[in-house]
Amino acid sequence: MTHEKATYCSLLQPIGLFLANGLVVGGWATAIPIVGRKAGLSESLLSVVLLSFAVGGIVAMLLTPRAIQALGTRTVSLAAGVGFLFLFPVVVGLSELSQLAIAAFFFGGCHGAMDVAMNASAIETERLSGRRFMSKLHGCFSLGAAVGAGTFGLILNDQPAMVAFWYSAIIATAMVLIVIAAGAKDRTAGVQVAGQTEAAAGVSDTERQAEHRSAYPLSAVVSLGTIAFCCLVAEGAMVDWLVKLFQPGEGPTVETATTGSGFVYASFAIGMSVCRFAGDMISHSVGDRRTIIIGCLVSSVSLMLVLMTRNPVMAYVPAMFAGAGLANVIPSAFRACGKDVRRVGQTLALVTTIGYAGFLFGPPVIGVIADMSSLRIALFVPAASLAVASVVAAMAEVLRAPAIVTRAGAADRSTDDAIRVKEENTLLQGEIL
Repeated sequence: MTHEKATYCSLLQPIGLFLANGLVVGGWATAIPIVGRKAGLSESLLSVVLLSFAVGGIVAMLLTPRAIQALGTRTVSLAAGVGFLFLFPVVVGLSELSQLAIAAFFFGGCHGAMDVAMNASAIETERLSGRRFMSKLHGCFSLGAAVGAGTFGLILNDQPAMVAFWYSAIIATAMVLIVIAAGAKDRTAGVQVAGQTEAAAGVSDTERQAEHRSAYPLSAVVSLGTIAFCCLVAEGAMVDWLVKLFQPGEGPTVETATTGSGFVYASFAIGMSVCRFAGDMISHSVGDRRTIIIGCLVSSVSLMLVLMTRNPVMAYVPAMFAGAGLANVIPSAFRACGKDVRRVGQTLALVTTIGYAGFLFGPPVIGVIADMSSLRIALFVPAASLAVASVVAAMAEVLRAPAIVTRAGAADRSTDDAIRVKEENTLLQGEIL
């Protein structure tokens, strides 16, 4: 097996994880109005469930890096993924607020752990292959979300919990089989600080301390974190509230609402997935800065157009453009974290945490605003946040700065080259790493 074939084989693991995660998120987006209606919850009370989901996700995100260090991304992502899948029908089947809040906490925890683990797997695959896959993998998530929203909306009947159970069981089986079939060695278990490669390169403690002192300024973290936060507030709002926007009481009839509103989110996810598959080419052509600025503006205007119509069919096209604009903002922001190889881990962790705080806590806040006014008015908040993100991106110095490469970074690349040569030689002998 050539090194190129080994690289694509190792991609099976993150592809399977991103697809499975997207399928459940798409199903959850369609199920949220059903859960609220079944339990008789107002927007503010439904926000309690979403807030519980958010708290569980943040707690898991803080704990998952240590679990990955001890067990590796494959073990953590599989455990979290299976938990995420099988808690989905549990949440859908409950009707008491207290039970929903508890189940949503663990449901969100599994989602947060899976999210961190599958992104760590993607970053490791990119690092070892020397190629860009992140946008395409996030495209797999968006494709899964589009298929999940449409499929779950179509197969729903008067027993949503049973439908969710078989839906999750099929996805879980496929996910486990794909990850096992990948068969690539997990290099993330037991990983320590990169100082070992620095020592191997002859980098002294004095040089390393000087590099750390001159690492990314706080303004870079604040800029990238603000962009991630604003954009993920919008993405989280689309997942949790876009379907609810076109449910009865917000415009359409009951017959139209069941399937039509689910296809609004599916349209959003389709636009996002198409542009994410082309995202690496787009960012390479126009640069990460322009990708973020233009994408945020397109998504903001398109979301406003969605909010101006009460017919879900009329919302399909602007929803698709909203997803297309938002598609490559987060991959570009995360990629900018790697411009300074000396602090890429710390910078990415901070920006990711700030960003996903917006994804998780934004929807509950929007629910509270909706209860005080209306959901349609409340969803102008994420539209405005996208405009703010475009302004921050236009002013952010970090998006204009060139990449910083150090002797330690060169050592890391040399180590990666050695790993790739060893991997190819071993695979040629018929072994599996």
